Parts: sequence; C-alpha cells; structure tokens
Amino acid sequence: AGPLRLRGGGDAGNTTDAVTDLDETRAAEWSVEEVLRFVESLRGTFSAKTDGYKTIFEENDIDGKVLLNLDDDKLAKVGVKSLGHREHLVEALVSLRSRVGMRHGPRPGEFEAAMRAQNAPPPHPPKLLSKTDGEPAAEGVGDDPFAGLKWKNAERTAWDQQGREVEYYLLLDGVGKVAKEDVSVTIEEQSLEIRVQNLNGTNYLHRVPKLFSRIKPDKSFWKVRADRIDMRLHKATEGHWAKIFWDPIQDRKNSKNMETAKSGNPAEGLMGVLKDLYQEGDPDMQRIISQSFSKARAAHASGKDPMELAGGM
Repeated sequence: AGPLRLRGGGDAGNTTDAVTDLDETRAAEWSVEEVLRFVESLRGTFSAKTDGYKTIFEENDIDGKVLLNLDDDKLAKVGVKSLGHREHLVEALVSLRSRVGMRHGPRPGEFEAAMRAQNAPPPHPPKLLSKTDGEPAAEGVGDDPFAGLKWKNAERTAWDQQGREVEYYLLLDGVGKVAKEDVSVTIEEQSLEIRVQNLNGTNYLHRVPKLFSRIKPDKSFWKVRADRIDMRLHKATEGHWAKIFWDPIQDRKNSKNMETAKSGNPAEGLMGVLKDLYQEGDPDMQRIISQSFSKARAAHASGKDPMELAGGM
C-alpha cells in the first residue's frame, strides 16, 4: 500500500490545501505530531471540533502505537464526548489497522460474530512444551488435540450477575499477549472449560464441571483482555445464582428440606431452605432473609402462622 495522503496539518485550525504524506505502513511508529495530522485529515467529519480533538490527543501524548489501540471506551475517557464522532474515528482506525496489518477488534456491527467465532476449536494443533510446571490434565480432559500436555490450574476468578446475564472473569496476567490459537474456551449448557497454552512457558486450565444452573451457549460470549478472559453467560431461566459452581451438598440439603415440607411440616422445610440460602447468599439476600426471620418470630409470638413470612419476602 502507498502512503496515506492527507490534507491539512500544522497548527490547530490550519486547513491549507498542502498535501502531507503519512506512511500508513508505519502508523505504529507515528509521533504525536503525525497523529495530529491524521486527526486533521478528518476535519471534514469533525468540523469545528477537530481542533479540540487535536488538543485532547496532544495533551494525552497519543502517538501511533497508542492510536492503533484506541477504542470507543478509551476515546470517551479522554474526552471525545460525541458518540457519532467516536464511531467515525473508530471506523477510521479500523481501516488504518487493516492497512497496517493489525487486527485490534472487529468492525462495528461484527462484535457478536467475532465473539461467537472464538468458541470454535483452535485451527492449528497445540504446541508441545518441553518443560512445563503443573499437573497433568484430569482423566477425560486430556483427549486430542491436548494429549501429552501438562496443565496448571488457573484459580483466580471473579463474577457478578444482573438479571439473566452472568459475568465471569478468569484472571491471568499477560493472557492478552498469547496467540489467538493458543486460547480455547468451550461454553456448554451447564459447564465451561478454558485452556491457555504457552503463557510464560506454562499451560493453564480452568474448568467448571457443572454450573450453578443451565445457560444458553448460543447467547453466551467470551473475549480475551490484557490480563483476563471475560465470559458473559446467559441464564436459561430466571433466578438468582448463589455461586458459579453447582454444589451437590447444598443440592441434597435443598432436596431434604423439600421432602420435609412435603411430609407435613412445611414451616420446618421452609426454614431449612431459608437457613441454607442465608449461609450461601450475598449481603442483599442475607438482609432479606434476616427480615423474614424477624417477621416469622413476631408472628409466632403473636400466635399467628409462621408461614405468613412467605408473604413478606
């Protein structure tokens, strides 16, 4: 590709017709001044706001390397308030990256398709490591194409939920630098598995053999960040998750409580369920259950049916 020929440049506000040559093949090496000339080339889109954007880029020392890694969130943080202008600038950067040979994110409108594509098996066979700390894969996990590899458990995680969406994060320092084909994420209806190869000489494995409840894999996504892998899991049904993992012990407790309720002592069965939920629940759940217990004690003291507490939850 030839040099990118842009009009303008120089001081803010200078819209001369002089043509400035910027070599797009070395955009990652552009100085701050060259980046400002790139922004100037978009004056036809940004109009009077162009000078303000050039000031923002200059004050934040945005050179070519930083420019090529900008996205909508970063542009908003540095002060590009116009959503429309951010979209235009992101589109211009996508075009520039394609000429440089970079692939930092999908084009607008392709995000979900890109996320789904990452669920496909790696296109290339995994690389064997001669020396790797960690434990061999568990039985049933080391099937081809991962036979013969050693894996270290990745245990640093975090999660949150809102409505039908569960946000799950696997924290791995530097995972964003791993080759795309060396990251494999498998999301199934009630389980997930993450494999990361060749991260600082180590292969990492993280598995959730059974999730707290079922999800819809076709509506779930994942994405690799600089130091973590983000997953968005879509619940198959409404309901609060007490944890990410399904707990067989807790499940048996719940079944026992339900049997107690069915055998003719519904109050005792319900109390057992509430106690278990309190122990496993988050602060909001504990607060609600604590209030319900207080109402139940008050009802019992007044001679009312403790089962009336169900109406106050």
